[in-house]
Amino acid sequence: MEKILITGIEGFVGHHLTFHLLKRGYEVFGFHLLPVREPFPEVRYFQCDILDFEKLPSLLKEIKPDGIFHLAAVSSVGYSFTHPEETLRVNFIGTYHLLRALLLSSLSPRIILISSADVYGRVRDKKPIKESYPLNPISPYGISKLLAEECGKIFQKAKGLDIVILRPFNHIGIGQREDFVFPYCARRIAEIEKGISRNPLFLGNIDVQRDYLDVWDVVDAYEKALRFGKGGEIYNIATGKPIRIRDGVNFLISLAKKPIKISIRKERKRKYDIPYLSGDPKKFQKETGWQPKRDIKETLRDLLNYYRHQI
Repeated sequence: MEKILITGIEGFVGHHLTFHLLKRGYEVFGFHLLPVREPFPEVRYFQCDILDFEKLPSLLKEIKPDGIFHLAAVSSVGYSFTHPEETLRVNFIGTYHLLRALLLSSLSPRIILISSADVYGRVRDKKPIKESYPLNPISPYGISKLLAEECGKIFQKAKGLDIVILRPFNHIGIGQREDFVFPYCARRIAEIEKGISRNPLFLGNIDVQRDYLDVWDVVDAYEKALRFGKGGEIYNIATGKPIRIRDGVNFLISLAKKPIKISIRKERKRKYDIPYLSGDPKKFQKETGWQPKRDIKETLRDLLNYYRHQI
């Protein structure tokens, strides 16, 4: 049985990845900073700040992982603009601390370093982009992820660590924070249906196009990267089929049991929003056999039904 460590295990993707790995027979360990809301009894959890370098080597020696998914991060683009220093520390310095601690521990697990599609920034062409596309991040979040990538490349080339870098595009699912557009809309629609909230939905720029994946397809991709990805390579995790956010919102509204209105608010628009972002997944698909299985409409329907049962 392989030992797998997940940093940031308490997060949205960390929870789904834990479930996915346990079903496949892995022994799972987790680093968390915030409390774990729904802990798995089979998992050994360690409260650990990824910035606390003094603590990392001893924990890594205790666990002796065969693989590591490095998910611990500030994950919100919006938050990164108001907290740029924290974002850089956690996403860049946190990655550096983890990789340096592995060297000090004389451990050589496979490391799946989770970057982001935001490293691409604004793209000129409205077509799915390959991993070789020029990088031009325009947010503190995107910059922090690019720095983390560069850190990983150095430790892989100069220090011999086995690192695979993934650039996931947008993903959604049950458990995602409600400051993301689709969970926000699904919850508000469920509340309006029950008379708890009043119309309308307050939204920002919903005419941007994004490449959306269901979180279950994302964690399946992560495991396939662990098993089949090539060390030193970078892969897009994407569908290559972007949707306009407005179309996703309108689909949720079409499922509502009451008429739902939309109100576009200036304060919700980001000055540096990226109009179009979609990734070409062919490289990853060819080398790992991964294919996304869930349609975005199925995911959105499940999200709305989840909130209907919760509220």
